[in-house]
Amino acid sequence: MTYGTPQSNPQSTCLPIGVALSHDELTLLSCDVHRNSQNVRLFDVQSGLLKHTISSTQQMKFHRPSAVMSNSRNQILIVERDYIYMTEPDGHLIQAIGHRSIKQLYGTEFRKFQR
Repeated sequence: MTYGTPQSNPQSTCLPIGVALSHDELTLLSCDVHRNSQNVRLFDVQSGLLKHTISSTQQMKFHRPSAVMSNSRNQILIVERDYIYMTEPDGHLIQAIGHRSIKQLYGTEFRKFQR
């Protein structure tokens, strides 16, 4: 299956570098770092259609989002250079996690612990 709509215009191509499934496995999450679009795209797994795009805001600046994942609440975690942003599925920022010692983050890992 192809996700999204293929574009023939070179300015509209995308460069997905971080791809993951949502926790409920209904949404494909993709970091797009093409020079004209620094965002996270959410695609419907069944249809392949774009559901939503999370873009930079005043509180959440994207320069090169490198990884994305969702937790058991379907909140989305986006890894940016110096921050991890936690958002609602609609892109509303919940929390920005960062520290002056965090630099050039890349990747995520999710571990489920049994009790």
